[in-house]
Order: sequence, then C-alpha cells, then structure tokens
Amino acid sequence: MNEYIAYCGLDCETCEARLATVNNDDALRQRVARVWSELNGVRITAEMINCSGCRIPGVKTPYCDSLCPIRQCAMGKQMETCGSCPEMNFCEKLAMITGNNADALRRLKMEKPMVELRAITEENFIDAFNLKLAPGQEEFVSHPIRSLAQAYVYRNQCQPFGIYAEDKMIGYVMVIYDYDIPEYDIWHMMIDESVQGKGRGGEALDRVIDYIRTKPFGDSGRVALTCNKNNPIARKLYESRGFSATGIEDEDEIELAMMIR
Repeated sequence: MNEYIAYCGLDCETCEARLATVNNDDALRQRVARVWSELNGVRITAEMINCSGCRIPGVKTPYCDSLCPIRQCAMGKQMETCGSCPEMNFCEKLAMITGNNADALRRLKMEKPMVELRAITEENFIDAFNLKLAPGQEEFVSHPIRSLAQAYVYRNQCQPFGIYAEDKMIGYVMVIYDYDIPEYDIWHMMIDESVQGKGRGGEALDRVIDYIRTKPFGDSGRVALTCNKNNPIARKLYESRGFSATGIEDEDEIELAMMIR
C-alpha cells in the first residue's frame, strides 16, 4: 500500500495540512486552521497544522497523533491499513470516513492481504531455519528448528506454516489440534526481525485464524495460545484479535483463548 494512504483510505499526499508542512507554508496553515475550525466546531490554530502523513514517521496534528479512533485502532491491531482488517465492512468508525468518501473505500478494497500461509515442505524448510528473532526475543518463542522437530512428533494432528509476504518467507507458525481438550493451539508464531513493526504479525494471525475456521483436524471452536508475561507487545496483538487470559499460567507463560465459529 502506498505509504501516503492513511489507515482509513484517505490520501495524505493531497492533504493540505501535509502540503503546508512539507512546504512550510504559513499562509496555507492559516487557511487550513480556519476551515477545519469551522468544519469541526472547535478552535484549531495554525500552529497545530503540522503533519507528515498518517502512516509516515514524523510530526502529526494533535488529532492524528492521539485522538483519531481509526488510527489508534489500526495501530493497536498492527494493521497496515483498515483494508487488511476482517472487520472493515462493518466498522462504524471507518464508515464515518468511507460513507462520505468513495475513493477512500475504493483504495482500501484494492488492498490485498500482504501475508499468506504456505505449508512447510522439503522445498522451504531451510528458509524457516534461516529466520531470525530480534535480540532478546529468544525467551519468548522457540525457533522453527525446534518447532519442526515437534511437528514431526505430532505430524498427524498439526500443520507447520511458513508466513510469506511478496513470495518471501518472513515468519513461521504451527497449528496443532489437541484431541483431549479438544482445541486448536497456535504454537511458536514468530516474524523475522527484518520485517517486525510493519503489521505482519497481525496479518499472519488473521490468516491462522482463517485456517482454523476451516476445522482441518476437528470440530472444536476453541483456540488457545500462550504468551510470555514479559511480552506485552504480543499480548496486545492477541487481545486485539479477541483472545483473553484464561487464568491458567505455567511459570512465565499465560494462556489466552478465544472461541470461533
């Protein structure tokens, strides 16, 4: 997705607030402040009109920085834009923009999922071995080498996947079915350090949940995973998709679970 396209689908490249910022145009800042004040019924000063773009690093207007509910939601879910969110078509927050801007909705609908799952096979398992965690993350998740050894042991009830973006493996995850409970468990999900912080983990988790909805091993709708207590980023991601703590803990690991249809 073009980096100038905001989470909601609006085009920041043509936004007068961004143009005033990049061109340091005080007259345009004054005009934008006046128009926005009248439009929103609040006092907006020219000093507030400084913004590099919704998804581009740099300065933001006060509203874009901390008040926009769409931006805060998408960042919390680690979405590239709202176009990759499974709730896009019935999101009331987003509808406040797309209901009055057909171009914004069109841009979001053009966005194809950046991430896909591909089964680990003899053709790509070496790529999984070459994935790297960021420094300090080794305590949070097992490397695919260990996970694939477990996949061999549980080969009749699990499926290991490579996480792909633009035809390149960028991560790994395994889905296993526990017939005793019964439930689906998500094990060892990791994203290579080179692409972390770009929303790929959230997109990958969405694809995993979509896969589990097909009930490949059994009919249970319970999905569970564990998260290290010292990994708040991962826990926030899981909770953004509907997982919640069950109260079960094992040393530093807490269990989170959700129900799907």
